[in-house]
Amino acid sequence: MKKALILILILTIGSCKNTSKKKEDHSLTEIVNKTLQAHGKSTFGSHKITFTVDNTTYTQEQENGRAIQSFSRYKDNIEHKGTYNGGYIEYFIDGDLQEDGSYPAPMLEKSLYGFLYAANLPLSLATNDIRYKKLDEVEIRNKKYFTIQASSVEMPSKIDDQFILYINTENFLVEYLALNHSLSGSMNQFRRLKNTRKINDVIFQDYIIFTPRDKELPLSMLYKEYNSAKLKDHRTINFQNITVTPRDSLNLTY
Repeated sequence: MKKALILILILTIGSCKNTSKKKEDHSLTEIVNKTLQAHGKSTFGSHKITFTVDNTTYTQEQENGRAIQSFSRYKDNIEHKGTYNGGYIEYFIDGDLQEDGSYPAPMLEKSLYGFLYAANLPLSLATNDIRYKKLDEVEIRNKKYFTIQASSVEMPSKIDDQFILYINTENFLVEYLALNHSLSGSMNQFRRLKNTRKINDVIFQDYIIFTPRDKELPLSMLYKEYNSAKLKDHRTINFQNITVTPRDSLNLTY
């Protein structure tokens, strides 16, 4: 009789553990939503954000889903400024608007819109033209991560950018990224995010960019190369002088 009771108790405990494990499973939608919220989605779209990288100051905000961005840097005491407003680009030197064709517009778009799109990840992916896919969890440096693949919806005239997010399973913050983004150089790269801080509910993370020696290596394999210390250290991006200001108190014109 005692043996029977012990067996029932063991089976009951085992059943509870299995139920607990099932409850810990997270759906694709839940992971994506929790990740975006953890990074400050609700604040990001309604605030003006500025920061400095090296000697360049960036400003960005959104109006009705349209990106309004600018950068400003000084060279020989002369200000060079670029603006991006919903796809329309302008370039100023010491306050004077430059004529179209007098500057490389595609390069300007990459250094402004392209840079900010990649710098704002994963919040850049909170748009209707992004599709998500849940991949198997992976281990990076002896730590388990949720793995979410994000890509742009296929369109005949649009390059299919690819992103893989490696997400902390407890706080839902992205700690590693693999990406191939057309406006970031169209090269496979792996990022380790670091120095995480929250400013007015928006998460900012510096990052180190790594690139593979084998340019044909699939994006999904970069984390394995990182684990084996086979990636090349390409560049480090540090954000300084960060401000996050409500748009309600702003004049939205530059």
